[in-house]
Amino acid sequence: MKRFFNMIRILFLFTVGINAQQFTSVAEPSNTKDTGPPIDTTDFFPMQNGNYWEYAASTFYGTEYFSRTVIGDTLMPNGKTYKVVVEKYFYLPGYEYPYYFRKDSSYIYRYKGGGNTQCGNGEYKYYDFSSKDSTIWSMCTGDTINNSIGNARGIMKTYYDYMCYMFLQKDLETKLFNEVFVNSTDTIWGPGDGAYPTRIAKGFGMAWQLRYNDGQYYLQGAIIDGVKFGTIVTVKDNFIQLPKQIQLKQNYPNPFNPSTKISYQIPAKSFVTLKVYDLLGNEVAELVNEWKETGSYTVQFTTNGKQLASGMYFYTLSAGEFTDTKKFILLK
Repeated sequence: MKRFFNMIRILFLFTVGINAQQFTSVAEPSNTKDTGPPIDTTDFFPMQNGNYWEYAASTFYGTEYFSRTVIGDTLMPNGKTYKVVVEKYFYLPGYEYPYYFRKDSSYIYRYKGGGNTQCGNGEYKYYDFSSKDSTIWSMCTGDTINNSIGNARGIMKTYYDYMCYMFLQKDLETKLFNEVFVNSTDTIWGPGDGAYPTRIAKGFGMAWQLRYNDGQYYLQGAIIDGVKFGTIVTVKDNFIQLPKQIQLKQNYPNPFNPSTKISYQIPAKSFVTLKVYDLLGNEVAELVNEWKETGSYTVQFTTNGKQLASGMYFYTLSAGEFTDTKKFILLK
């Protein structure tokens, strides 16, 4: 019940506070003092490995926090390499959610997998730092905007402010992004597909985000390229010891009879399935179907008790928004 009233309160704040029609872009920063270590203001979205951000929001349950950490790189099935950014809520022990971003010129693309987005290659354009205010773009490169919710994103306004990162007390160029619903009669700035309105500050990346079930999360501290800013509550996990990318390895031995081992690793807690299929796409075996903690795993596939002919088979790993398939050979 408390969450419900909190959500209503935040929706009201969102409606009156970030209505696109009320925005007035500010061309120059105001006179504010420059304190703390220098920050590279040439990059809106710093994604060096090891970068870390902490966010805080005042809620009915007290101050709540979540963090994001760049833990490494991973190659996705579309052939492109993405940074793995793991998000953790401090009040939900064990909760980890990976995001996959890649930078291309002034664009940031997010990979969500073919099953979760209409884009054929599994990614869509998430941020565009070169477009003017009020610009709307189709999520999928080359597509036209159609009449479906969550089909477009846009930049609402650009301004200078430090209210999202009070610890710096220096105005940085900031851009506010959101999803857009477009139809034949109206254009509505609002969340679709579970996204949140987000402010990106030059030199820091995400500095503010509205989450409807919690509140407004402000950046309270960060470690950018090894330099600490603001207040860091805690860095609980030593990510260096954890897998830095999702990986499905080739089975061994291959060819095999009657059994073989399949290894994989995941950089964040995920719901994992590992299944074996024949050449016709029929499921032969389900080896994994459960939540798995961050780490490396090995499972055994055996043909004992199964009437399988010699030939080529496939095994597919799905973890969060990642899917990969490899082939192996049963040789009797």
